[in-house]
Amino acid sequence: MLVHTSGCTFILDREAVQCDVSEDCVRLGSDNTICQDNLCVAALAGGTSDDATTTDLSGDESSESSSVIDGCPQQNGAEGVPFLLSVRITAAGTGQTPPGMTAVACNMFDVECLEPIQPETVEADGRTSFPLNSGARVYVLADAPGLIPALAMVPERLYPDTSGQVRLRGEVAMLPPLIYQVIAESLGIVLDPTAARILIGARTCEGETAAGKSVTIDEPREDTRVVYFDESTQADPDATETSAAGAASIVNAPHMPILRMLNSDGSPFYDEIRVLTSAERITYVELTGPG
Repeated sequence: MLVHTSGCTFILDREAVQCDVSEDCVRLGSDNTICQDNLCVAALAGGTSDDATTTDLSGDESSESSSVIDGCPQQNGAEGVPFLLSVRITAAGTGQTPPGMTAVACNMFDVECLEPIQPETVEADGRTSFPLNSGARVYVLADAPGLIPALAMVPERLYPDTSGQVRLRGEVAMLPPLIYQVIAESLGIVLDPTAARILIGARTCEGETAAGKSVTIDEPREDTRVVYFDESTQADPDATETSAAGAASIVNAPHMPILRMLNSDGSPFYDEIRVLTSAERITYVELTGPG
């Protein structure tokens, strides 16, 4: 994938695939796409893979839409209504925008981010706002000197509230490479620089961090490890589910994995999602479910 911003080109992972079968596109969050040449493309009404076409999935159609995401009612509304997506991107531990940060939003199915969306505003506390149209599905790329580049995946289609905004509750806290390495070494993990790194936040439908949730991953590598964080956000080597912090990480993950999040009784909290990844970036994703 290629992203052009501020005169630079950021290479994400051109060899990674979005899908093998059309069901993978549903896991990415769209039930009106099919898998073609390992990419999710929009299907024509009543069409098949033989008559599919690639279209703009950024929410420019004017139709009413409503849905439920893994048991959580989603904001409803007409497609194509302009709004601002607000994402907080900080340097970890500072609560402030990283010096020299650049960020763009990308259509989820624009695999090379050929049409990056530049931020409208960037505030000192890291709040970064992108102009979108309702119904959009996006990921956000952030880069800053001395910090591991970030890929923030937004699982759901976005519809604004009455204020005309969508504010993501979680924070994309960008980490220095040395800090990430020290955390891994403290847990006895040898990092593979070619593997994916994923940070996961669990929240209830009401927006509270969710404790007692465990993460499973389809087809993990031999060295893949799921790590949970305690209430002080320190890695807990003995934990098997989220604490009140609602935070977990997958280290040495396979690329484009399918994740599930379970309640303590084994029932689904978040059914499944295929996560966008890049060897150069940490993927941040927040999963929401009932209770």
